[in-house]
Amino acid sequence: MPVKLTPRDIEALIVAMKRGEEYKPWQVAKREVFREYGIAGTVKDKIFTAMMYRAWSLQGLLDRVVEKAVGVSVEKLDAYTRAAARIYAFQRLIAHREGHEDITVWMEEFTPRILAKLGGDPDIFKMLVERIEEARTAIDPLEERLMVSRFIYERVASFIGENEAETLFQFVNSWVPPLSLRVNTLKTTVGNVVKWLRRLGYKPRVSPFVETVVKIERGELRPEVFKLVRRGFAVLQDDASAAASLLLAPRPGETIVDLCAAPGGKTSHLAELTRLKSHIIAFEPYPDRAAKLRETLERVGADRVVDIVMGDGRRAPDMLGEEVADAVLVDPPCSSTGTIAKNPDVRWRLKPEELEKITKLQRELLEAAYRIVKPGGRILYSVCSLLREEGEDIISWLLSKYHGRVKPLEPNPPLFDPSPLQPWARRAWPHRHRTSGFYYALLVKQA
Repeated sequence: MPVKLTPRDIEALIVAMKRGEEYKPWQVAKREVFREYGIAGTVKDKIFTAMMYRAWSLQGLLDRVVEKAVGVSVEKLDAYTRAAARIYAFQRLIAHREGHEDITVWMEEFTPRILAKLGGDPDIFKMLVERIEEARTAIDPLEERLMVSRFIYERVASFIGENEAETLFQFVNSWVPPLSLRVNTLKTTVGNVVKWLRRLGYKPRVSPFVETVVKIERGELRPEVFKLVRRGFAVLQDDASAAASLLLAPRPGETIVDLCAAPGGKTSHLAELTRLKSHIIAFEPYPDRAAKLRETLERVGADRVVDIVMGDGRRAPDMLGEEVADAVLVDPPCSSTGTIAKNPDVRWRLKPEELEKITKLQRELLEAAYRIVKPGGRILYSVCSLLREEGEDIISWLLSKYHGRVKPLEPNPPLFDPSPLQPWARRAWPHRHRTSGFYYALLVKQA
């Protein structure tokens, strides 16, 4: 029997979609909203969660349909109307084909009043209802099939070939990444964490790539799992992310600079690997993120060996001086396309002009790293991206600009796979390694 919904139920769905756009991960925002509206853990929770995940996965596709129907860019709509429009477009165009609950009649009846109450635009929603069938032609069959923007698909396909690109996107569309915990060996052992998780009823698996990363299937995560994080016994970090610190191979006694440090997973790992016997300088330009970085370091017990610098990593040569670091980690802001399995909105938000801005920032941060590292010192560049523009191309630019003054090193351990373009660089692939997509290049500055 079809579920019967109330205006309050539809309001909860719209508010959850709106909050999910503002706060990441969207699943956490959704849970908070559903608790507020009293539907957490109910059949309605299950129905709405499935719809929301698919709507986020198809966000760019749905946005184009909405824009064609109402004649206004989705980004110019208020947040509540945008949320309602996306979930309604999904209901009308996609949901019935995939076996989702049909809530169209409830949305059409209740949403205009709900939007008026929340300060949205009921007239835009009514226009969408009237014109959505005409706007169906805005759907790109490739984007619908692979659930990713044509721009991202074409960039990846030109890099690794159409067949493997298809395999990659088909995999991430069905894969639910496990929860990954990097055990903090300053406070406990992998064995202890594995035993504790087993007592809670989980079947933990140790990563084959990073021996301190433990994975559990998400399912219904119990609050006790996150006690490990709050008490500093573990950090939420998957093996592809944790691999960056291992590849830099930090040593006790070194001065190490992390140019893009928050929220602190890699910074704290560097401190742990050197057993708190190195001096780490961590850059973070934003006060709120610097506060999160400090919290992470305090939880894991690494705060006394890390100096947090409130500043842009690109200014590191001016703030620290030239050739002062033994090792530098550059893990810059990026497209995050390596995380599309767990962050579905990433599939759609990258545009050509945004990619240009990101890669400019990445080059500037990498050049700052070159300037502050000592002769003979190491630079590890890592980026959570599937795109060569943010990985191989950035490193090729630096090697060309400073030809003969910096060279690549073979990483040890040689984790994951060689880059298809640079055999000395490494690539982690979701469909090959069951982890986030990452690129790594280890460089040494010549004396």
